[in-house]
Amino acid sequence: FATSSFQPVEYFGLLSALVILIALLATFVLTPLLLGKAELLTVWDILSCDIQDNALRQSPLFAGMYVWQIKKLVLASEVRKLAAGERIIEEGTIGREIYLMLDGTVEACKRKSDGTVDRLRRMGVGELFGEVAPLSGCKRTADVVAVAPTRVLVLSWRRIERLTHIYPILAFRLFRNLTRIIGARLTQTTEYKGERETETSGPG
Repeated sequence: FATSSFQPVEYFGLLSALVILIALLATFVLTPLLLGKAELLTVWDILSCDIQDNALRQSPLFAGMYVWQIKKLVLASEVRKLAAGERIIEEGTIGREIYLMLDGTVEACKRKSDGTVDRLRRMGVGELFGEVAPLSGCKRTADVVAVAPTRVLVLSWRRIERLTHIYPILAFRLFRNLTRIIGARLTQTTEYKGERETETSGPG
């Protein structure tokens, strides 16, 4: 067409060649680049992930989510088993993971300058820990050690960020729940400190 002496046909030939070139670039260049940044989940993956654990359904992290939304997050995570006494989080390190208790018990503790350990709290099935560091970019503020044989769901912040670009509604519900969890924890911490100060000062 491009060599035709009839000008409209010549333009049509050039336009066709341009469209074909754009299609080739989109197929072999743009699509691989976009897919390389996306964590794709097939329908088979979603259907084959059977969520029967009450720890998942009852966790405040998944509050207000549909089952298929929970499955997307679970499929982007991994399950880790811990032996009693094994440390999963070390104070002062940089962490990009959030942990959800599936079974067992862990304990958060903080090392003091005099070598003693302040035991902060114990966490059981359905509870979340390690969420502050990925959100704030700060270092871990305490050690977390398994008290008994424990199983946790490890949510990688890198994978969560990829999912949020693909599923904005899922992202909204996830971050809303994380905000509520952190807010409730700050309230508990403030009340705990107030009680400790009252006990220390004694009746006045």
